[in-house]
Amino acid sequence: MTTNSRRLRRLASLSGAALAALACSLGALSQPPPTAPPLLPPTEAPAVEAPSVEAPPAATQPPAAAPAGPGPSLANCPLFPGDNVWNVPVDRLPLDPNSQTFVETIGPDVGMHPDFGSGLYEGEPIGIPYVEVPADQAGVTVAFEYDDESDPGPYPIPADPPIEGGPNSDNDRHILIVQRDACLLFELYYAWPENDGTWRADSGAIFDLNSNQLRPETWTSADAAGLPILPGLVRYEEVSAGEIRHALRFTAPETQHAYVWPARHFASELTGQAYPPLGQRFRLRGDFDLSSFSPDVQIILRALQRYGMFLADNGSAWFLSGAPDERWDNDVLSELGQVQGSDFEAVDASSLMVDPDSAQAAGPTFEAGPLPPTSAPGAAGQGGHISYTLENNRVYLIAAEAGAQPEDVSQALDGLAEGADDGWLNLSPDGSWLALDTDRFDSECVGWTCLAILPADLSSGEAIRAGDELVHPEGKSAVASGGNLLVKPAGGGPHDRDLFVSTRSGGEWSATAALTEASPYAWNDLPAISDDGARIVFECGPQPYGAAGTAICEVGTDGSGFRVVLAPEQGPGGSAGNALRHPDYAPDGSLVFEADWSGQQIWRLPAGGGQPALVSPGFSNDNSPCVLPDGRIVSLWLERPGGNGLHEIKVMPPDGSSYEMILTGVDVHDVGIGCGA
Repeated sequence: MTTNSRRLRRLASLSGAALAALACSLGALSQPPPTAPPLLPPTEAPAVEAPSVEAPPAATQPPAAAPAGPGPSLANCPLFPGDNVWNVPVDRLPLDPNSQTFVETIGPDVGMHPDFGSGLYEGEPIGIPYVEVPADQAGVTVAFEYDDESDPGPYPIPADPPIEGGPNSDNDRHILIVQRDACLLFELYYAWPENDGTWRADSGAIFDLNSNQLRPETWTSADAAGLPILPGLVRYEEVSAGEIRHALRFTAPETQHAYVWPARHFASELTGQAYPPLGQRFRLRGDFDLSSFSPDVQIILRALQRYGMFLADNGSAWFLSGAPDERWDNDVLSELGQVQGSDFEAVDASSLMVDPDSAQAAGPTFEAGPLPPTSAPGAAGQGGHISYTLENNRVYLIAAEAGAQPEDVSQALDGLAEGADDGWLNLSPDGSWLALDTDRFDSECVGWTCLAILPADLSSGEAIRAGDELVHPEGKSAVASGGNLLVKPAGGGPHDRDLFVSTRSGGEWSATAALTEASPYAWNDLPAISDDGARIVFECGPQPYGAAGTAICEVGTDGSGFRVVLAPEQGPGGSAGNALRHPDYAPDGSLVFEADWSGQQIWRLPAGGGQPALVSPGFSNDNSPCVLPDGRIVSLWLERPGGNGLHEIKVMPPDGSSYEMILTGVDVHDVGIGCGA
């Protein structure tokens, strides 16, 4: 955060006369950025009694909440319930209509900056620290400058608490305290100790970590947006554990005279619609390539893709908040600067709101039925293999039977050709060929991965040259039985994303030809090829990655017969706000796919059309299906009891009457799995 950000925020709560009186004192400081917004007189506080430590407000608990998953935790306490808006993914929500405008206002060519790290910068620790205290930590009286919008306390401030910027800083001076057992979060803004053992601060807020209750309407907190700070920090412990399961926090130089849920407060007088409001949620684009970044940075970027970040305060552009820690490698964190503002997009999260006074996020309006039995007759099936990718750029095969051991395809290929970037492995329906996006087999593929084809025994590999040009896919490709036809998704066609086909004859691959020119959709992706190699089914939508409105389309591998097979509004209770994803052909001619009509579940569309049917109501958060030659359905299940929210591979018979877990304990990349004989 910039040096003047604290004083600018304080001025936002002062009267016009007080602003004039303090104008001269700002002259002694380094000047704020030219784009820094003018600031408001205070909003009038509502007549609501501030919560006390002894009785923090209870959360509103209406129905239709998102299933509580394994959210983040700290000090043996949740960092808010699993269905809290901080802990709910937004990677499949639609864009805000003003997304491009907001990005342009903040700075499309400005790199993200990690506002945290190790060591000191200009004599101050880098980041916003926090401290854990026991339940019996003595409370301390705090006098607030803005007591009409502060929770009275007392606050369990320990001796020598960590203060943002250090004890001598004159910047924001946040203090964040987590009280164990009681599971209360105490946050102070611009906090100073007094000689008598008490403290003073500009504002303070107390949050029950087991509650979804928001601050009273129009109230600030220790943050300008009226939100808690701690749940939005990048913390070293989470990165070292391999995953961040919550949204993050960032700042922007100019914000709007407005706020959006879940924020409660604004800090600007700029009324133009080009300025983003506080509380606006942004995410890293789903197609942003993470492969060149260090592992720790990839973890942060994956969280930004899946959970996004809240605009929480006025400050420098794209400054990402985190906690200081001597284990951070500042050189590694500096890689975040390669991410430009134009790589982000604003999200319309309004559909998540259940109650404007609650941070509870809406989820599917259904309750999953009982799980079918495991190991029932029919679940074992007859052979088949599954391809999948892990986040470490390695690809694997595994037999479709319980207890099977994965085959590390990347390791096997190391004996054929060096490489460090494998992804999007897919099987032909007959199981004899593999399509792989990789940097192996041709020196020109290093730094720009190519589409390669391999026999299933991994005895050789070939980077495809279609019409003498290397093929560079931009997503999961598909290979037909027999290995003589490939379909790849890429740009360069009439739409943002199209499908292209190449065929092999006499050992030579034809130049790629577009298959989806007739599509009315901007984004055509995730192809699956029929057993006879004559047709391709794929997802088609207005925006990438299964955004609202994504449908199922089909076209012949010769480019003929394009049709929209099923639109999301054609399902039970469906609307244009739903999405259909990952279609695949079943042996009986039906289509199996993922839909969010009643939560992410697996559905079947009968051959020849008709009404789609839910395969098994017992599974929620079940996605990315493919179909084995015997008709069994493979999918990634996120909510296996005891599964810790990982994308784990399960298989069930065509009617969904039982299931077997094939791979557990690892998080499979949900770009799509492949099925073959």
